Amino acid sequence: MPEVTTVTDSTGAPMAYLYDQRRVQVPFDQISPNMVRAIISIEDKRFMEHDGVDYQGTLRAFLKNQSAGEVQQGASTLDQQYIKNYQLLVLAKSDADRRAAVATTPARKLREVRMALTLERTLTERAKQEHGVDDAKAKLIAKEQILARYLNIVPFGNGAFGIEVAAQTYFGKRASQLNIEESAMLAGMVQSSEALNPYTNPQRVTERRNTVLDTLVQNFPDKAAEYAEAKAKPLGVLPRPNTLPGGCISAVANRGYFCDYVLQYLAQAGIPKETVLRGGYTIRTTLDPRVQDSVQAALNGTASPTLSNVAQVMNVIKPGQDSHDIVAMNSSRVYGLDVSKRQTVQPEPFAQVGDGAGSTFKIFTVAAAMEKGMGLDTTVTVPSTVQVKGMGHGGYAGCPSDSYCVKNAGPYPYSMSLTQALATSPNTPFIKLIEQVGVSPVVDMAVRLGLRSYTQPGSSGFGTDSLADMFKKQNLASFTLGPTAVSALELTNVAATLASGGVWCPANPIQSITQPKRNSDGIQTVGADGKPETVPVPFKSEKCEQVIDKGLANTLANALSQDDRGAGRRPPRPRAPAGRCRSPVRPAPRRRSVRRRSSGTPTSTPVPATFTTTATPPAPSAPARCARAVRATCTAATSRRRRGTPRSSRSRRSTAPCRCRPWTRSTRTASAPARSPTSSGSRRRRRSPASRRRASRRRSRTSTTPPRAAPSSPRPRRASHSRGRRSR
Repeated sequence: MPEVTTVTDSTGAPMAYLYDQRRVQVPFDQISPNMVRAIISIEDKRFMEHDGVDYQGTLRAFLKNQSAGEVQQGASTLDQQYIKNYQLLVLAKSDADRRAAVATTPARKLREVRMALTLERTLTERAKQEHGVDDAKAKLIAKEQILARYLNIVPFGNGAFGIEVAAQTYFGKRASQLNIEESAMLAGMVQSSEALNPYTNPQRVTERRNTVLDTLVQNFPDKAAEYAEAKAKPLGVLPRPNTLPGGCISAVANRGYFCDYVLQYLAQAGIPKETVLRGGYTIRTTLDPRVQDSVQAALNGTASPTLSNVAQVMNVIKPGQDSHDIVAMNSSRVYGLDVSKRQTVQPEPFAQVGDGAGSTFKIFTVAAAMEKGMGLDTTVTVPSTVQVKGMGHGGYAGCPSDSYCVKNAGPYPYSMSLTQALATSPNTPFIKLIEQVGVSPVVDMAVRLGLRSYTQPGSSGFGTDSLADMFKKQNLASFTLGPTAVSALELTNVAATLASGGVWCPANPIQSITQPKRNSDGIQTVGADGKPETVPVPFKSEKCEQVIDKGLANTLANALSQDDRGAGRRPPRPRAPAGRCRSPVRPAPRRRSVRRRSSGTPTSTPVPATFTTTATPPAPSAPARCARAVRATCTAATSRRRRGTPRSSRSRRSTAPCRCRPWTRSTRTASAPARSPTSSGSRRRRRSPASRRRASRRRSRTSTTPPRAAPSSPRPRRASHSRGRRSR
């Protein structure tokens, strides 16, 4: 019979209940005797006497209904009602089946009669064989089994199926704890569970309960006083029905996304959702509640759940050689149905949605290149822009119509290693790389590492072509920049594949599935330790496979360890380690080195270990740079003397030696940059006009040569090039 399936996290704590009919089966000895007497008294008072069919009651009901011209009295025994409810609630799969199960036709009634007789005879014979008792005792055992089956299957309204759930729904107690008036109310509701609702029609329910108590007085006169007294008592139901929230929509702590994925995963594993809703399973998942709550906090800290058209998702997968277990899955959006609060039930963390993963796809290009022999220390060029033909079209403004054009998002060094390229993520070298490796190997590498949904027919949006087929057929270099939607879960599993030594496994949410072990009566058995016994539920799953070489996976994973370094910057000009020029003037501006691309035509054939390299002119040696600085210093000092410009103390020190002094650690640390006169640390202090006149007079008194006559006309002054100074 359909029962409630419980989904738990990895610790066994329930997080969702999935069911089509809320039902919990209990054996006969766990049902209150008050309930047994009440249901027999109102529905089938000769139940303990007949063999499945009450011929006397059937004839009486037939005559009464014929005289009234309508159905006023039923004659079905509890055996027959059990068969009808079993066909309706268990066997029926379609609306047509459900209509046939309750059709008021002679054919259906005759079928019920045959099945009722067979059921009672079969159960009696089995009781004799299993228990070794006589016919009378065997019939009693059979009657108890039929009565328990009936009370476990019949609906009681408000989503309650079976006596155990009904007792919990209306009175908040076990079926074994029901008293007289509670049992009478539930027995009376069986006639029409929807119409006889104690919350919407308490008066009619009370009348029906009292009718049941009247039949109890007639059939059990020894307890007549108790039954008569119960008629004066109120119904005693809870203020509101004690229901059990069902479905992933009611999952605790925003675990609805993960619950949804569990259902999708099981459907692909051969257990459809309909089976899960009726199976009464206990599904223990891989979800770690501590990691899940941590992920939720991180998402809430970066993206508000009410942002318009924006949602941030996160999945955490545990790598492994035989399973990739999901330990967390969530979205910044709340899983729910309130659109005004921007809640959603869309499978955001594991669906192929969004604007694409962008530069993350560069990993696949590098992996394909490394599989063909490229090393992580290979130097790649980083041009500001790149244009490729035959690999798509479009790009930045001014791009030729027959080319695909890409530029970098910021400044980068002229060349770098492949590891640095992965860390700083310039665009142009990866376009050149996919041009040399080929689009097809890169796309195939992405699929092997985990993007399996890219092979689904029709995923491209162009006919039946998958996304993988579209990129390969059109030879689109843009694949390396991740322009299309991607499943965040699959992308997380790519990282798990690399961390597992190149072993791909499906993202697994299931730790185990069990269901109660039942005896021939459908009752769960109890083991020697006193605990209910369970049996495992088998399910299919894709096998793990080695998709790339272990060494390649480990090398690539190690290269990605520098991915937190951020965007690149052009490095300063390298300085000679052996010497420094002690020059007070700004050095000559450095000319940009000319980058040359090595000869050869890019091809998609097997790639050599070293790709395109950069030929950069060597930096000048320390003596050469010092010589240029000395000449500049001496020339500047001579020009000042010819113009009659007073020389500062710094100028005299600079012109006197006119040579390159060796670099010493005592004067400057090895890592400190050389200062120019324009820097803040070496800027000359501004003097007042009076101070300059006094300094000029002091120099005139100490000089051995006669002072030079003043010029007849003032010479125009040149503006100083030092930052923050004014012309004198």
